[in-house]
Amino acid sequence: MLRFPVALALFTFGAAAAAAPLPEPLSYAKPTPGDRFVLAVFGSLEAETKLKDGDNKRHAAGVRAKYSVPGMYRGDQLVYPLDGYAPDDNVYLTGDGRYVIRIEGDWWKTKAYTGGTRLPPEVEQKQLDAPAISFFEDGKLLKSHPLKSLITDPLMLQHSPEHIVWPSGAVLQEEQGKFLLDTQDTNRITFDYRTGEATATEKLGYGNRFGQTLILATLGLTLLLLLAWALYALRGIRTAKADPVSASPPAGQALG
Repeated sequence: MLRFPVALALFTFGAAAAAAPLPEPLSYAKPTPGDRFVLAVFGSLEAETKLKDGDNKRHAAGVRAKYSVPGMYRGDQLVYPLDGYAPDDNVYLTGDGRYVIRIEGDWWKTKAYTGGTRLPPEVEQKQLDAPAISFFEDGKLLKSHPLKSLITDPLMLQHSPEHIVWPSGAVLQEEQGKFLLDTQDTNRITFDYRTGEATATEKLGYGNRFGQTLILATLGLTLLLLLAWALYALRGIRTAKADPVSASPPAGQALG
């Protein structure tokens, strides 16, 4: 039986989803930088069939009509096939078409519905064990990393009623051979996208060394100012006690 907070979150989520349908995995074609190649990504045929007539339905049908299988193309010629799905924003391509970086999972479907409650522990663990990012070269998997290997504090990750919503940003630095991935628990992981290996991990914001040094320096300065103020006040009290006459009002002056 569902606990009340979980049931309430699912009810609220269902009502919101009914008002605004969740995103569906739809087919699309993504050009590489420089437009020399195009990655054709096939979505859910069932979802596309259920679409009402409109731009999304026509676009998805056009991708399937132009490209015979999902994969990288140069013009109409298949360079290599590549299965799997992630939305356009979660797929990164190099200009030569050889490398594909894909942020995995279905968290993007419910990312707008975070807060309220957390997933049951067994569901959370299953998603922590699942692939979170994958690197491909010429259509072949180089390396895939589970979510649990990218984060250090699962409690900082937001949950929707169905998913852990963990990414906070990513950027491909093709000239440097790097891919930078930021997580909700303030980690930045640097990958060599040509091998798929992680080469560095650092904390962002106040979690990094500079931020921690800045905090300590600010605290130290604050303590020094407080100490100086306390010494100044104490000196004033001692002066008043040592010279009570000067601290008293002149004779004949009424006290206010």
